[in-house]
Parts: sequence; structure tokens; C-alpha cells
Amino acid sequence: MHGLRHRLVSGSGVAAVLLSTFAAILLLDRAVPPLRLDLTEQAIWTLTEDSRALAAQVPETIELTLYFSRSLAGAAPEHAAYARFVEDTLTLFTRASDGRLRLKVVDPEPACAAEDEALEAGLLPVPVGRRGETLLLGLVARTASGRSRTLPVLDPAEDATLEYRLARLLDELTRTAPPRVGLLAGVPLAPGFDAAGRPQRGTEVHRRLAARFDLREIDPEAEGALTDLDVLLLVHPRGLSEAARYALDQFALGGGRLLVLVDPHAERDPLAAALPFADAAAPRASGAADLLAAWGARLAPDVVLDGLHAMPVNLAPGSPPTRHPAMPALTRSAFADDDPVLARMAQINLSSPGALTPTADATTAFEPLLRSSTRSALLPPARRASLRDPGALMEEIPAEGQRHVLAARLRGPARSAFTGQPGFAPERLEGEVEILVVADTDLLADPLWTARDGAGVLRPWAGNGDFVVNAVDHLAGSRRLLGVRGQPRFARPFERIEAMEREADDRFLGRLRELEAKLAEGTVAASERRRLREELRSVQRALTADVERLTRRLELAGIFGAPLLVILLGALLAMRRRLRAA
Repeated sequence: MHGLRHRLVSGSGVAAVLLSTFAAILLLDRAVPPLRLDLTEQAIWTLTEDSRALAAQVPETIELTLYFSRSLAGAAPEHAAYARFVEDTLTLFTRASDGRLRLKVVDPEPACAAEDEALEAGLLPVPVGRRGETLLLGLVARTASGRSRTLPVLDPAEDATLEYRLARLLDELTRTAPPRVGLLAGVPLAPGFDAAGRPQRGTEVHRRLAARFDLREIDPEAEGALTDLDVLLLVHPRGLSEAARYALDQFALGGGRLLVLVDPHAERDPLAAALPFADAAAPRASGAADLLAAWGARLAPDVVLDGLHAMPVNLAPGSPPTRHPAMPALTRSAFADDDPVLARMAQINLSSPGALTPTADATTAFEPLLRSSTRSALLPPARRASLRDPGALMEEIPAEGQRHVLAARLRGPARSAFTGQPGFAPERLEGEVEILVVADTDLLADPLWTARDGAGVLRPWAGNGDFVVNAVDHLAGSRRLLGVRGQPRFARPFERIEAMEREADDRFLGRLRELEAKLAEGTVAASERRRLREELRSVQRALTADVERLTRRLELAGIFGAPLLVILLGALLAMRRRLRAA
């Protein structure tokens, strides 16, 4: 009887403790301001110092309206989890703003006024589920003075750049005029006339830059030409005078931001094109190597070949496409992880790019943005100019070689390139620089990334224009914005599964190349072709089976692992209690 009463009292006590704990949690949740301790590996729940400073410097009240279709969360669990992450990140911004940022979360249910309001503001519906449902997940920001900005879609795949996008939105709202961008180009970009007096429409990149920024063509030798610029776009600097190079040197050291496009073999170089008979062997390399070296980088004289990213090209009408290793079509595997300049990029096309390396005595940080694959090699520009069969180069590229940097970010302390030079007494001997360098100028040419449809409208099929505009936009931001970069991902990848997929893909691609080579010989019998195809299918089946087995193990660990851990912990506590009682 005593034991029964003891068990009843113990049970009542446990129930009372649980009820008291639950009530205390509810009371604290309502009465005490929320506190957060970020114990994640890469501090994904903590804003950078620069983001907090941007929020604190907001000059007027800004209302942030986050639209998320919660009623469709069941059909899109990934979006639901990401919406919560976005809301928490916005909350961190509001806390840092001293009350000037105000957050409102709206559920735009279908066919209601909130949905109409969101669509009118520019939000884009996202298809989810299997029955054609669409949800809204986007942000509208409005200032007290009536200015507004919209993020039409907040994509879970872009979680690493969320903080940067929000910080950039605040930076844009606080600007009163478009950024001032100077253009100094050694290849034709703007509308004008050619050497024969024929009108030229200009490039699509130039049109996009002029639409977004206060774009000005500048003469660096003119007094005050660089003083009020936010960004300078320097393309194929060749034949610049010492006075022009000195002005650029001082602009960079004085805090001016630069996007520099250089090239070991600029195919649109106007000086080489003006030579009699268009001499293919004429030098087409960019100059200003002294400036590049002072900023901490060197451009190799050779052209980079990339066998993995080789673009298919048609050399003659009706002929099958030939892969051109000197024209790499770079995809996500070639991009720097989570850099905001490359956000939403799927493909960037280059032609005859060069290789960038940091100088031995560089004081700036050298951060690669674009890289070739390991199946790369270098080619002298003279041979590139006389090339007739690009497919023949594929055999010369090693299967495993060195990855070459095709674009890089240079930032940090640098010294003047004119230190100690006769006739120059630099006003600035050193300074902090912020420069993006791309080892290709041909990416600006329309045919490399756009095509005209049947109606004559120019349609982009690669992201070259977006890449250039993103780079200028990034550099044109405030100093604080430049410090906000891609953050660690909210959704952590299954690295082992991805490694297995890459390994199997490598096996598959290697075997596929062998099959293509044998089929090209024209001597493979039909039975042999069937056997090789079946072997490839078996490799694919083995990949699928390996990945599915590991995925099932991870799912079982997630389903049963946590409960088993709780049971084990409870058993250990019970054992400890009994030992104490004994």
C-alpha cells in the first residue's frame, strides 16, 4: 500500500512539475524579450557587424512587409522552413535599427485583398506541389517618404546570400541618386560609328549599365574626371599614357572601386582589327600590367583551355557542333561558393580567357570568383589566333591538370605603382583597394551570350550581362555593404551523398568519353555498342542504388535516432537516481 501511495505521489509530483514548467515557459515567452544564443557552427543566426551598422544608420522609418502563403506550407515544407529563417533574419535587422525598421508578416490567402496587394507590388508566384498550386514568398520595403523596393521571390536555394540581399535593399532605399559609374573602354561598347562611318548600336551590356546607373565615358587625364565616381569600369586598358595610369592608380588608392576586364587575346581589339588584312598574329593583349601588379595580381600571357566546360560551336552551316575549349561556358561548379556577385547565375560564357595569379609580394587578399576545371591547359595567343579546328585541342588537354583563376576579387592594403618613379610624387603612397578583375573582355560581346529571336528581339541565353551589372552594383554599394558577403547556408548539404554523386558522375563521364571515341571510329559493331550502352546503364543504376541506400540510412537515423537518444538519457538519469537512493 505504501509503495502504491508513493508511486501515485511521485506521478502527481511529476505532473505538477510539468504543468508548472509549461506555465513558466508561456509566461516568459510573453513577458521577457526573446533572447538568442547562436551555437551553430558558422553563426548563421548572427548578423555581420556591417549589416548591423547599415540597419542602425537607416535615416527614416521603413516598413518591411514579408508575404508568405502559410496555407500552402504543407505542399512546400522547404519554403515554410525558409520563410521562418527569413522572418528571423529580418527580426535581427529590426532589432539593430533602433525602431526605424518595422516588420509585418502577411499571409496572402488565395483570392483575397492581401494577395492582390502582393501581386501589385511585384511579387511573383512560385509553383509548388503536384496540383499546380502557387505560393508567394517575397518582401516589400517602403520608406516613410514613399520610396519602395521589392524582392519578388525569396528562393531557399539562395539562402547564403539572404543577408546580403536584405542589406543591399536597405542601402538602395537610403540612396537619393543612382550610382555614378565611369567607363574607360579599349573595345567598342557604346553606340557610335565604326572606322567607315557606319552607325553601331552598341552592346547589350552597355544598354543595361546605362539603364541602371549614371554611366559616363571618362577621360582619366581630364581634371576631376574620377573625383565623383562610385565605380570605374576599366575594359581592355591598352596604350594608356603614364598620366592616365597615374590617375587610375590614385583613384584606386583613394577608395575608388574598380571592375577591371583584361585579356591576353582580346578578339575585338580595335587596333589589331584595323591592321591590313586583319593580321591574326597581331598582339591583342591588354596593358596596364604595372597597375595590376600593384593591386596584387598578374595576367598570364597564354589563353586558358577548358575541356570540361568547352562550348559547342558550329564551324560551318549544316556541320555538327564542335566543342571549343578556348570558349568555356562556365556553370556553377566554376563559381565561387555563395558570392553575391554570382547569385542567380547559371552560366557565364568566356572566349580566349586568361589566367590570373597573385603576385609574390602582394599585400591584398586574392579571392577567386571564377575558375576553370581541372581539365585545363594553356595555349599561346598566336596559336589561338590561327586556330582552324578547335576540336583538335581537346586531345591536348590533360584529364587532370591545374585549375586556373579566370576572375578574382582584390581587396586590402596596396601601394602605389608610381612609388619612386622619376617625375611622379604620388599624393597617395598606399591605401585600401576594392577591385574585381576578370581575365576576359570578349564576354561583353553580344553574340557570346545573346541571340535574336524570330521577331528580332535580343534574348539572353547566358548570364554575362547580369554578371557585369551585379559586379558594378555590388561595388557601387556603401562601404558597409561591401563587408556583407555570402553567409553560411541555412540548409546544410548532405556532403557524403554529393561526393558519391560526383564520383559516380566522373566514372560515367569518363566511360561516356570512351564510348564516344569508339563510336567516332566507325568500326564498332552493333553488338559492341549495345554492350557498352548496357555498361553505362549499370553504372547509373549502381549510382542510384548507392545513394538510395545511404539516404534510407539517414532517414532511419532521423526518425529513430532522436527518440532513442531521449530514452537512453532517461535511462541514465533513472539509473543515477537509483544509485543515489541506494
